[in-house]
Amino acid sequence: MAAVAAFELPPKVRVVAEGISVIPVDLPIKSLGYVLVYVIDGDDGMYLVDTGWDNEQSWQSLTSGLKELGRSVVDVRGVVATHIHPDHYGLAGRIRETSGAWIGLHNADAELVDADYLLPTDQQPDLVNELRAGGIPDSDLREVQGEELPDSGYVTRVVPDLDVSDGQLLPIPGRRVEALWTPGHSPGHLCFSIPDQAALVTGDHVLPRITPGVSVFSCAGADPLGDFLASLGRLDGVAADIVLPAHEYEFHGLEQRIAELIEHHRVRFEDVYALASSGKRTAWTIASMMRWSRRWDTIDSLMKRSAVGETLAHLIHLEKLEILQRSTDLPHRWSLSSRGHRTGRDDMLALLSKHGQ
Repeated sequence: MAAVAAFELPPKVRVVAEGISVIPVDLPIKSLGYVLVYVIDGDDGMYLVDTGWDNEQSWQSLTSGLKELGRSVVDVRGVVATHIHPDHYGLAGRIRETSGAWIGLHNADAELVDADYLLPTDQQPDLVNELRAGGIPDSDLREVQGEELPDSGYVTRVVPDLDVSDGQLLPIPGRRVEALWTPGHSPGHLCFSIPDQAALVTGDHVLPRITPGVSVFSCAGADPLGDFLASLGRLDGVAADIVLPAHEYEFHGLEQRIAELIEHHRVRFEDVYALASSGKRTAWTIASMMRWSRRWDTIDSLMKRSAVGETLAHLIHLEKLEILQRSTDLPHRWSLSSRGHRTGRDDMLALLSKHGQ
């Protein structure tokens, strides 16, 4: 496998392949910093993949980047979002108002436009119940529920014009851009293959260094981690001399990076399996005992909630494979199922491999 090769960090506005440019659009989230918006040239104008946050900071960053390319928002003919998260879909409505561009989104994410999913998490009515079911103590609940995000400019509730389905060619005259449905990070996450340039736009599905967040919270689906791992296989055989992610930087070595992501989750499965095997424990307790990049007591509230969500994703996937079970009472406590008691660690990993991890 080819080694993963990183590019300039932080990236600058520039051409990354023939007819494809990148604009790092500033975000009001320090941990992310920016989202990479890709500009694809068509015969009749330009098209954007992702947009930035719905606030003035992102808007000014996007318009400045377009100006640096000798373009303007009014030149945009279409906008397609890899998924509905606010750093990707936030400015879609404002761009459409300015330019008349069409907006494309996968239907599984479009169904969330009018859902509580688009509210800041401290305003989502079901979140408290989800957190309590995960075993978060009441003493920590208020802090973990509140998200360190801006109060306004989250995402505009914009109904897309185009339902982008798996295998569909985007309506970009003179260019072949194929949508690949890769659910997991969100139910309707899309990647985009541009075979003439051997380029693959991966959104948040495959990132060069960060492990994409796959969480159970907020309308993520019945088995988001199972979806995510299966979606990695969706990219097998896709021509990708250059990978264009939504964060960090473009890179080479898609095959190796996918292998690294699978290995990361294999280790997580081992941790979850071992901790659930040794007694009935909540997702919160299991998450607090797992190996993270920092000690649990030094992780902030937002990251703790993400850690619990990721832990739940692993627990639920093992439940789908009938290895683990949860209690019916709240908070849910996880333990080995009857099948799980007959399944050793190596058998568990073999079963995961059989089911595409």
